[in-house]
Formats: sequence, structure tokens, C-alpha cells
Amino acid sequence: MRRMRHIKASEVQGCTLALDAGRPSLYDATSGGSLVASGGSVARWEDTSGNANHVTKSTGSQKPTYSSSEANGYGAVSFDGGDELVSAAGSQSVFWGAATNTVVAVVKQNSARLTNALLAADHLNLSGGVTIWATYNDVIYWDAPNSGARISVAQPSGWDNAYKALSTLRNGGTVEIRVDSKSIATATGKTGSVSYTAKELIIGNNSNPPASGLQGFIALLAIYPLALSAPVVRRVEHAWMRKTRIASA
Repeated sequence: MRRMRHIKASEVQGCTLALDAGRPSLYDATSGGSLVASGGSVARWEDTSGNANHVTKSTGSQKPTYSSSEANGYGAVSFDGGDELVSAAGSQSVFWGAATNTVVAVVKQNSARLTNALLAADHLNLSGGVTIWATYNDVIYWDAPNSGARISVAQPSGWDNAYKALSTLRNGGTVEIRVDSKSIATATGKTGSVSYTAKELIIGNNSNPPASGLQGFIALLAIYPLALSAPVVRRVEHAWMRKTRIASA
């Protein structure tokens, strides 16, 4: 068995998208192109899950920026809080299950700020879709237009200007939010639908054209179409916290 610090998101069965800013997988063109140097604009952040769900952005002014050692010495991608984002086309079923899904990320929010969307899918759908806010007015949300699926919790102490491991899990009607491998909110009875069809997955914003972008950094992000078991999600969290030197809560 590999040690935790070496685990890759794709090593966990079912991973549909894995973004890792510490690996040479960021390019200056949406197809082909050259690897991005630190300080360069990112047109394509390659999916390392093996599913080729690469996230891209062709508009120059809306591309995020790569930093080779921003996350406590680890690579990270910077979003300006305005119109920067990367996205991948695909229906809900491409990335996660409507009733079971897990997202694990290492993210930093720059200072206190009203809106910071980590990712979104079909945010404007009145019956489905989902946005993970990290944060919205100092509150972390696993947010669906259908309020029967929504969960929220106040951001923990020390959230602003610090790298944090953030995980969200849905297992049927149970939704959980975790920070630095510690559960900070769990709710049951959350059976509202988050399914959608032909929309894209957006990273670093909540809609395209942009609306409420993340002002901060993403170092690692993975999506699974199942609710990972407690031991597995902890293993991923701990490995990623070691990579980015996040202290245990």
C-alpha cells in the first residue's frame, strides 16, 4: 500500500475528475500547446483521472493563473474573483451521481469576501444543479436551487487567507461538509434533486458567463460519483494535507 502522502485521486475507484496543480498538467492552449510556466495563464488544466474531462478556457482575459509554489510550496491555480474560470462540457451523469457524490479540494480564499464559488454545475436550473460556495458571506454552502438538498455551515476559524482541505459528500438524503478532515456539518432528509442534463461543470465560478467567482487559489480538486466511505475520504484528505502542508484540525 502506498503511503498517504503519495495517493493520487485516481487511485480511489470511481474518480471522474482529478485536478492537481502540483503535476505538469497545465497548458497554454485548449488543445495542444505548451506547459504553463509559473505566472502564466492556464487555458487547459488536464484531468488526471484518466477520463479526459479536461477543464479549459479559451478567452484570454478569463483564464486563471498558475503559481508553481503558492500552496505552502505546492502548485496552485489563482482565480481573480471576477470572470476567471475553467470548465468542461458534460451532463450531471458525466461527473457525479444525483444522489451520491463526493468532492475533495484544497482551496484558499483571499481575505473576507462575499461570494467565492469553488465549482458549479447548471447553477441557474430552478430544479437541479449545484454550487459549492467556499464561501458565501463567510458561510460554506453545498447549495442547490432545490432547497431540499441544501446544507450550509459557518466557515471555521482561520479560513481566510489559509489553505484548507474542503470535502463535501452526499449519500442519498445525507449531506456532509468537512474541513481539514473534520466533519463540521451533517444534515439528513436532503432528498432534493441536483440532476441536470446538458450543462457544463465550472471550476472557480458559478456560471458561464461569469457571475460570482472564487477570489483565491485551488491546488487540488477531485470529484467522485459516489459517497466515499469515511476511511477513504480521510485517506485522501490526509494525503493532500501533507502535500500542501496543512496542519490537522
